[in-house]
Amino acid sequence: MALAALVAAGIALAVAFGGGHSASSSSSSRPPAAAREHAEVVERVALGRALRRGVAEASRQGGAVEVAAMLPHWKQPVVAVSEGDRSGRWMRMWSMSKIVTAVAMLRAKGWGEDRGEALSPEVEQALRAAITRSENCPQRRIVLELQHSLEDSTGKARRAIAEILRLAGGSARPGDEVEAPDAGCVAFLEGQYEIPEPLAPALLLGTSEWRVGDAARFMRALGEDAYGRAISRYLLALMREPKQLSREALPGEFTADIAWGAGRALEQFEPAYKAGWGGTQQGEFMAGQMALLDLSPGRAAIAVMFHPASQPSIDDPGLTGAPAALETVMRELAKELEGPQQPGSPR
Repeated sequence: MALAALVAAGIALAVAFGGGHSASSSSSSRPPAAAREHAEVVERVALGRALRRGVAEASRQGGAVEVAAMLPHWKQPVVAVSEGDRSGRWMRMWSMSKIVTAVAMLRAKGWGEDRGEALSPEVEQALRAAITRSENCPQRRIVLELQHSLEDSTGKARRAIAEILRLAGGSARPGDEVEAPDAGCVAFLEGQYEIPEPLAPALLLGTSEWRVGDAARFMRALGEDAYGRAISRYLLALMREPKQLSREALPGEFTADIAWGAGRALEQFEPAYKAGWGGTQQGEFMAGQMALLDLSPGRAAIAVMFHPASQPSIDDPGLTGAPAALETVMRELAKELEGPQQPGSPR
């Protein structure tokens, strides 16, 4: 049976166990608990094999690869890492933190199942630039908006981020560094008129740390409306938009395909995704992506990270094997979700 069919069967069992029967339904009409557990075991074994195949192939790109994935009704992700690599390494979120920040900011404005406070044009434009272009000055504007919504408190903003991560499960650690704006963002921020102190110190949330399983858990939580339906719909729509080049980057500073990773390897699923990369200054460059796929029913979450054996000269995933590595793993996931291989195809 194809994994996609197993997913649907597993969800049907989960719904049955979720109390969807009327009071008159007899307990004997429900599938045994062992059936649901067996369905998940079969799914996890099949998906785990696919991810390990992908990681083994992707590791040939000159670095360590790690991936975590969750299907709709799972409680724990399946994780696969390169042979000999340590499982569960901590890494900075970098630009993947932009989605976590956006969730916290919307919640601070009263969003949840329904929309709360209307977003100003500045905030909407900053969100789009931060998510579709991965620009850092607009991201700082969103952090400032979060802080301003919480009594201009960096401490309360950090606690709001911690709560978002707690609700997702796992053990991610929000960053606590606070700095004045980088010189490159001053001109942009001085043009932001809808916030009282656009040059105020702000949290550097890209320094937050998590493990690959935490990223998958966060995407799973977002996809299952753990933060509210209105937040999920708004942000997932932005994350599905085609990615664009950052206007902050100089020519030659970003050499990867603009749709690298999920935009290429998972295109058929119309993924909602966000990339993050950085770390050359720390000697720990990494590049990764987290994505959410609509399966009908339910959504699958995946996070893939690449750590090159040799450090690139600048923070550019295109100077490493990251794009090829991520796409290799993601294509193995896509094959497993779409159905069995054709006869004679390599496994």
